[in-house]
Amino acid sequence: MKRKFNKKILAFVFVGIFAVALATAGVVTYLSNTAEVAVDVRSPMSISLEGDFELPLELYGGDSVVITSTTVNHASVPVENVLVEVKVPDFDGVGITYHHDDGTWAGDIPVCTFGGDAYYYIGPSGGFTAPIGYEVNATSTITADVALEPRVYDAEIKIITEASKAC
Repeated sequence: MKRKFNKKILAFVFVGIFAVALATAGVVTYLSNTAEVAVDVRSPMSISLEGDFELPLELYGGDSVVITSTTVNHASVPVENVLVEVKVPDFDGVGITYHHDDGTWAGDIPVCTFGGDAYYYIGPSGGFTAPIGYEVNATSTITADVALEPRVYDAEIKIITEASKAC
């Protein structure tokens, strides 16, 4: 003998399951009431430039400009494996020399090129560690060769991790 399934019972079961799910969702929402807070995360490292120049910087081929920079670790922890990157977009790096002196190391910064851009990386191979309270003043002397193509060159200066170097 086959038993007929009662549609009213099936409807009651579905309504019951739906009611339990709705009640559970209400309890979860009530128990997990959240507060929202906006957090502005900033780079732990900053670099500022000073010098006897105005922007945009005007330079004749053969001239040099001296720029003083201050690099600071604002974090409450050491920042490891970082470099200062100077990127000159759309430039092959020929005709500019970059000399750096931060009191602990002085020398010419070699240029590397990638994708039509020139990069100068300041810091040791593998990057350096900026301990808590790190603040270093450095002097950079940028010299334009007399044969450098006359035009406007933009430079982007930022602190990056060694692992994110372009070349």
